[in-house]
Amino acid sequence: MNQPDLGALYSHHASVMRQRADEALARGGFDHLVIPSGTQHYQAFDDRDYPYAVNPNFKAWLPLTKLPNSWLVYTPGQRPKVIFYQPF
Repeated sequence: MNQPDLGALYSHHASVMRQRADEALARGGFDHLVIPSGTQHYQAFDDRDYPYAVNPNFKAWLPLTKLPNSWLVYTPGQRPKVIFYQPF
């Protein structure tokens, strides 16, 4: 059984996402798409955190699920940029 070429599949997926974003941005009259990955939430009056869940819109662009406080920035005609949150 042949294994799918994941690099080619992801490249095609990213191309489709860029096309959709280009059209949505043009229709809305916007220059950039900015998507947060989500934030870590803590219980009230406690230092324990809830399990982190990535923003599904961020995950639709990138297969990265453990990057709280990060951002994806897309400008039509440019390569998408990922801003990694690195507190240290």
